[in-house]
Amino acid sequence: MPGWFKERADRLHRICCSIDSRSRRGEKLRRLVYWFAWNSKGKSYKCDSERPLNFTRGVIRRALYTWRLGGQVPAALIPRYKSHGSKLTALPIIRIVDFLTACPQPTLKAALTRFTALGGRGRGGIRPLKISYDQLRRHLPASLFRKVRIEQRALAVASKNLNALRIGAIADIRERLPDRQPRPRAKCGNDFQI
Repeated sequence: MPGWFKERADRLHRICCSIDSRSRRGEKLRRLVYWFAWNSKGKSYKCDSERPLNFTRGVIRRALYTWRLGGQVPAALIPRYKSHGSKLTALPIIRIVDFLTACPQPTLKAALTRFTALGGRGRGGIRPLKISYDQLRRHLPASLFRKVRIEQRALAVASKNLNALRIGAIADIRERLPDRQPRPRAKCGNDFQI
């Protein structure tokens, strides 16, 4: 645990104690929170002078409620950050990337909507994928989507040019050669040889 966690908890504990005792004496909570937020502006931690305190009114108000619920001790204010991990696997994102490369879409949201409407399914097609737009944005960067769109536009232009070249070549060949071979004509005249 970094040292500034404990220092933050101790400072907030002192602020919460002061606010609690002053508010019992009749001072308004809103004014006290505002004053302590103003007082901590521009200050930094002693153990990490590069890190600013950032005790805004909202931070102090939330800390006060957490402190009261946690037994009015500094340990209640120590941040407990947890990594919840992602329940999402790589398979749905890979399928969406495959879908994006195969079917051009104007936006990422439109791509997700179209993908789920077409029955994008996970786990071997047993049940539909449950993926939100926020999850998709978190795991599929917008820069990658932009690169896919640029390449798709370039591919569309190249395909259009290739089509024009093909049509021109066909027209040139048709000018020089007939579409069908001429029919063989039957010989005129009777030949009665036995």
